[in-house]
This record gives sequence, C-alpha cells and structure tokens, in this order.
Amino acid sequence: MSDNIHINIIERYRLWAANNPSIIQDVEIFLRGFSYFLTGYIKESVVLSEFVYSLAQLISVLHTRVVMRNSSISSSLVSVLEDFLRVVKCVEVFLEIAALRLGGPAARWMLLISLQIFKAIIKLIILKKSGKILLPLDQERRQSVTQTYKNQYYTLPCSGRRIRTIQAAPAVYARTWEPPETGKDHRAGFLEPLQYLGETLYLVKPVLHLAAVGRYGEQAWTPFILAITLDFTSQGLLGSKVESREHKEEVLRRWFAMANYCLRSPFYDKKSKFVILGVLRCIERCLPIGGSVVASFREYLPEYQKIYHYIWVQD
Repeated sequence: MSDNIHINIIERYRLWAANNPSIIQDVEIFLRGFSYFLTGYIKESVVLSEFVYSLAQLISVLHTRVVMRNSSISSSLVSVLEDFLRVVKCVEVFLEIAALRLGGPAARWMLLISLQIFKAIIKLIILKKSGKILLPLDQERRQSVTQTYKNQYYTLPCSGRRIRTIQAAPAVYARTWEPPETGKDHRAGFLEPLQYLGETLYLVKPVLHLAAVGRYGEQAWTPFILAITLDFTSQGLLGSKVESREHKEEVLRRWFAMANYCLRSPFYDKKSKFVILGVLRCIERCLPIGGSVVASFREYLPEYQKIYHYIWVQD
C-alpha cells in the first residue's frame, strides 16, 4: 500500500513538473542568487550560504532523477554510482565548512580524507565499468551532447541512407558534401592502456595529495609539486591519442582547470596573492558600476581560498 502511494506521489510530481518546467528552474535560480546575497551582505554567513547553495543543487539533482528516471537515465551500476557522486558533490562544501566550525581542523581533515577516498573508489569502479574518460557530473550537458548527435541526421527506412538535417547543415563555404557522421565519435573513446593509467592517476590524485599534506603540512611545497606533477603526467597520457570529441573537450577543460593552481597554497600565499588582490582592487576602483560586486568577491576570496573542495577538487 505504501509503495503504491509512493509511486503515485512520484507520478503526480512528474506530471506537475512536465506541465510547469520553469518553476523548478526559478526556484533553483532564486536559491543560488540568495546564497550569493548571503555571502556578500550578511556577516558570518558562509555556512548558511553554502547550505542554501547545496539545497539548490540537491533540488536540481533530485528533480532530474525523478522526472527522467524512465527516459534517459538508466538504473545501471554506473548510473547509480554517478548519482551518489552527484549527491556528494552537492553537499561536500557545506559538510567541509560545517565540520570545521563544529569540530575544528581535525574534524575537517578527517572528513576530507574520507570523502576523497570514497569518491576515488567510486570513480575507479566507474572507470573500470565504462573504460572511458570520466566526464563532469552534469546531466544537462550529457543530454545536450547526446541530443546533438542524435539530431544531426536521420536514416531513410528503405535504403538505409543517412541524410543530414537542415539544422545540422554547416555553412555553404564549409560543406564537404560527404555523408554525415553517425555519432561514432560519441560512442567511441575507449581508453588505451597509457590513457587508462593517466585517468587512474587523475582520479587518485586527491587522495595522494591529502596524504602528502598530512605528511609534510599544508604550506609545504611537496604536496603542491606532487599534485601538479600528477596533473601534467595525466594530461600528457590522456592527450597522447584523442579520438572522441567528448574526450578532447574533457582534456581541454582539465587544462583550463589547472589555472586553479594560482589559488592553491602555498603558491597563492607566497606568490600570487598580492597580484590577484591588486588586480581586483584596481578593477573595483575603475568600475563605476559593479564595484561593490568586485569588492564582495575580494572580501570573500580569503574564505574561498581556504575551502578545499573549491580550490583542489576539479570534478
């Protein structure tokens, strides 16, 4: 009886969400904007701000899971593990800040180590099952990529000939007059042994970095050098042979994400801190409109830089 009631509630919610698709998005936008407001204008609001932001992300994840459970989201082991990672990603920053406020640095580091080991194990299982590079846990992005490939062409039922759709046709000067691709690049992309090693290094890097921090200290150069060396090695191995478009885009995204090393200790504290703060002060003085926003960001930057999951976690 209770199972039937539960199913009816889910079905009613799915029907309501299908008829009112913008309401959930409006709620998410409001909560995220409200979290930014709390950060910039209410003193000692970091925990509350992150709680509100985590709530917005959880609503988005749960909404997507409930609405699309029977369509594009499968119930395979990989899908279930990815859902676990999405939930952890939604609350990890809030848990880190709450652990620091309630239990001090020791509780924070215990939480960080536990979360990173848990995430590394799950990601390694996903890597073993899929054999492909792990993409960011962005369901909307994955659906858009899949839909893009799906809408590029259609197949004639009798001859089997592929015809490019009007929407997918390039400009006249860029046309090659060749048959459209069948999405092979999207389905391909299985990692070769060296690429598999590179992806494994990338997945275990947070655990190795935290182990080095525990051994040498947070302000030591050894954990920083270890992390950046693992990143460069992983990127070199993963980029040795790129066949899939998704693979290429993910490798490029990780290259850009390495700009976060400018905000990572000890490089930030000893090298880039004064340059970054100086640039922000200059922008704040030069902007007639929006200077208060830059000032709020500059004041929040020290807090942001102390949060491990903002600075060191790239997934």
